[in-house]
Amino acid sequence: MTPSGSLISIRSVCTWGFLNLALLGIGAAGFPLWAHHPYPREALSIYVLICGQTLLASMLFPLLAETRGTLAINVAIVLPFDELAGLLSNLDQILIFRCGLLAGTWLAGLGAWRFWLKSERTRMAAVCAATCFAAGGAVLDYLRWEAASISSQGQSVMPRSLLPALCDAVLHFNPISWIEASFPLVLAMTWFAVHRLMKSHSTSFHNAP
Repeated sequence: MTPSGSLISIRSVCTWGFLNLALLGIGAAGFPLWAHHPYPREALSIYVLICGQTLLASMLFPLLAETRGTLAINVAIVLPFDELAGLLSNLDQILIFRCGLLAGTWLAGLGAWRFWLKSERTRMAAVCAATCFAAGGAVLDYLRWEAASISSQGQSVMPRSLLPALCDAVLHFNPISWIEASFPLVLAMTWFAVHRLMKSHSTSFHNAP
């Protein structure tokens, strides 16, 4: 918990910055993630970073959004690290900005739910749901690709889950990535609007003569 009256959690900001630095270091070092890792090895830096940011945000968003100021800073931290990773991957500026916007939108949406979910139990349930949505969907997409290759259909299989869609969105416009990355934020805004509407109707009912 942050100290009473504190607007920013230094612990949260430092943790998020260190994790992003570690992901960027893995990409910049060209650490081979599999036997046929492409060359130049640092070309996959942006993919390593946005996938890592998405997974870590899913698992740690209660910590990364301890206060509204902390959430805003952590969302802003995404952009410079994506910029550096994009330069290592030799991407155009517009593509780098798109990657940062997608990762930042995902974190902002999850962070918004941290303020609505009051108990630790509901927050942990949300962490499990977000992590399964991000990581579990990638497993299902992998199984779809394996089935397509075995059946020799000879056609490309579009990614349907968050992580593969984010990777596909690095070089191509993929509406699925935008829909899935913005889903928590849109759901939180809808919940907020419905809650305010119900509260205003309840207040009007009790104040009626």
